[in-house]
Amino acid sequence: MVEPAAETRTVATHRSVDTSLLMLVLALLLLGASFLLISPPPGATYPSAIPWSDSSALHPLTDLMSGYGLLTSLRGVEVKDFAFHIATALALILLAVQFSRPMPALALSRPARIARYGQGLLAAWVVLSWLSVFWSEDVTLAYGQAALYALPLAWALVLGMLLERRHIVPLLVGLLIISTVGAALAIWYYYERNPYHRASFPIGNPTTLAAAILPAILLALVLCGTGCKRLLRREAGVAQLIGGLIALVPLLWCLYLTRGRAGWLALAVGVTAIVVFAAGRRVRAIVGIAFASAIVIAGGVLYYTSHLDVTMARGAAMRFRLYAWEYAATLWQANPVLGNGAGAYPRLAGTLAVRDEALDPGAFMAQLIEHAHNELFEVFVEIGLVGGVTFVGGFLATLVAATYVLGASSGRGDRWWRLALIGAFLALLADAMVGVTHRLPGVTPVFYTLVGVIWATCRNMQDQATSAADAERPKKIAPLRVAPLVVSAAFLGAIGAGWLGVSNWRAEQLELRANSTLRAGDYATALAAVDAAESGLLDPVSKLRARDVALRCRHALTAQAVQPCVPPLEQPPTKEQWRTAVDRCESTYEAARMLLRTVPALRRTDVVAAHAAQWAAELHHRAGDLAAAQQWGVLAEQSWRRQLQRTPLDVETLLELTRYSQSVPEQIALLRDALRFGENQGPWLEGLRFVASQSGFPEALAVYRAAAGPMGPETDVDGLIISMAPEINRLVAAWRMLEEDYLTAADYADRAAQLYEPLRSRFPVLYSRARAEQAEYLLRAGEEHASEAVRLLQDAIVALPTIQEAKYADMARPFRIRAGVAQLIDGQYEVAFELLDSALDGLPEDVSLCDLFNFAVNEMARLGVSRERIAEISEELGEPLPKPHESP
Repeated sequence: MVEPAAETRTVATHRSVDTSLLMLVLALLLLGASFLLISPPPGATYPSAIPWSDSSALHPLTDLMSGYGLLTSLRGVEVKDFAFHIATALALILLAVQFSRPMPALALSRPARIARYGQGLLAAWVVLSWLSVFWSEDVTLAYGQAALYALPLAWALVLGMLLERRHIVPLLVGLLIISTVGAALAIWYYYERNPYHRASFPIGNPTTLAAAILPAILLALVLCGTGCKRLLRREAGVAQLIGGLIALVPLLWCLYLTRGRAGWLALAVGVTAIVVFAAGRRVRAIVGIAFASAIVIAGGVLYYTSHLDVTMARGAAMRFRLYAWEYAATLWQANPVLGNGAGAYPRLAGTLAVRDEALDPGAFMAQLIEHAHNELFEVFVEIGLVGGVTFVGGFLATLVAATYVLGASSGRGDRWWRLALIGAFLALLADAMVGVTHRLPGVTPVFYTLVGVIWATCRNMQDQATSAADAERPKKIAPLRVAPLVVSAAFLGAIGAGWLGVSNWRAEQLELRANSTLRAGDYATALAAVDAAESGLLDPVSKLRARDVALRCRHALTAQAVQPCVPPLEQPPTKEQWRTAVDRCESTYEAARMLLRTVPALRRTDVVAAHAAQWAAELHHRAGDLAAAQQWGVLAEQSWRRQLQRTPLDVETLLELTRYSQSVPEQIALLRDALRFGENQGPWLEGLRFVASQSGFPEALAVYRAAAGPMGPETDVDGLIISMAPEINRLVAAWRMLEEDYLTAADYADRAAQLYEPLRSRFPVLYSRARAEQAEYLLRAGEEHASEAVRLLQDAIVALPTIQEAKYADMARPFRIRAGVAQLIDGQYEVAFELLDSALDGLPEDVSLCDLFNFAVNEMARLGVSRERIAEISEELGEPLPKPHESP
């Protein structure tokens, strides 16, 4: 370690050692809270998690991490943000205490001056985010997102101003130890509790966990390198080498279990940065060229594999990123200079995804497109080119300052730690360019702690341009005149940070309460809680979710108010009940329309408006006010048609619109489109019966059938999707089934399955669904086709995407039950028994094998199997089966 120069020693005598030490302790506590604190919802756990064993040592440890149940939140990780906000408030108090003492005004070194430019640019980025409330269409979202930007930057600024040089290495060592402990816990939890999912405990998300441990991996690699180099020089380096290797084992193991490609890419960036800055000019050029070539090749491979059927999950994730980046570019072009306001991306991006969701639904898993999966792109969307320049400039200046520090260091130990610091900084920036980890709990404290350490290193660095004689010459220094302003700003900032943190945490508790009461059916309490939560939440995505939950509560309350006024009626509704129901319908309709205007990205807002309008129309019709009924009926149809524009393949919307359409071809098109994401049973089949009963149906259907005829498995994928040819074949098959032409129906279902085969990467379940329908038609045709039906259903089960064991079991269950029914009909009793028994996995404990046999009997009766054959099956099994149509 290099001794501080004279100028640095002068600074140290005026700075409080206690303040730096307290800042070190606070930073370590924050990092520990980010890795080790959790706030799981009461009674919640991962799907398909292995039950805790009585002898588990991890179980009480996880209880301790959640404060024995005192720390709870909806998603289980919000406590990490709360800890960060409170730590920022405490850090600002320390800053105020430090500047309340006499401080000298000293000349800054070159790295410190460059770092100041970076700090100023990042401060401008935050200020622009605050100012975006003046041009944002949603002020509350802009306020919340700007606060989420300001708090981490304040933490980094205070850390950079207070942390002394001798506390930098202890902080990095502490980060390494804490991250290693977190990685070990993740491995332990994965194998004991949750081997069916990618590792995510205790951070809460696999990609976030991968990013959070990246700095520690790079620090451990540097520690190993330092130890090796010292051993080659016959110096003491065994401790560094062994310590680095011990840390690398759980860290790399954990990174592997997260299965995050972004994490490995970011690690490669960090390692390359370390090699480039550590190597000579020639080696640096070779490494740079090799890394750039590898990035190009890897990008091409990822783009290619994203279009392949790789059991849906990972290829879809890559495709989604391409969509998200495209939407960010479109939104930025709409307001290129100042942007759309902080927090605007999740509010607007979904409106651009209508066509892509229809063509590639496998890539879209959530109701909202929450983030751009590229931090820079999202900043451009929010505050435009001006804000983007400040964002990029701030981090670029920080990087330049860090490289100056690296070149100015004369101590070998210092140089290696600073190389690791630069590598970790660049690794997390690279991760932010392909993911959302900086917007989720866990990584932000790690990243901004690294930024603060870089600034602290620059502040403590002597300018190389100053000669040793100049450095040792006493200097006249003037008192710092801005200290009172800094103290006042720091205290006000501490109050603001603490208030934001506490109010956000309180809102998250209300959000949890709203969710639990909503599931319990107490919609009034849930509505009050979620309305109160929405005003206190900082995260724009959480605010948008809260607004959606509030609308769902209003919808449910309206349904409850309408129920006493529509058939079947035990007694006529009172005038007060009717008035309450009408008022509820009107207020819910207006609330849905308002939410649609402010948050157009939500998918099913118009469904709520349509339901409210339909109920109002029925209420007015029963009251004899035909004019009002007609008016509300028109509003209902308009809402359904708006919903169709937002979600063109929403099954409920398509089926409802068949009630309003007067054209048979249009009704056929609606039924056809509803098959893309729906079954050909229940309401859909009733709709087909209604449409098929109208005159001109066979002729209109023949036109659609002729248009779909030329389509084959070799047709371009996008063209095949747009043509809806597979769905037309399924519709024709269902109609032939209603006409009792079962073998023809099976032929059309077979054509649909062949057309779905090349679409499996985008629609992974439709091929299996078409095969199951083909099997049903064959079973209806006669028991002699049971063997072929069993083969088709087995093919359908095998074709399902194996993303994760529990999800696969849920998807496969209805197909397994159908296959068990076919095997019973075919006389394969033992195999059917085993298959039905396997279908119990994942079902509630009160569901027994007898219940499944009961369902199987009802299915056989529905398929036309004779009672004599059912009795024969019962006799073969050795015990009586339930009678057909007997409820389980």
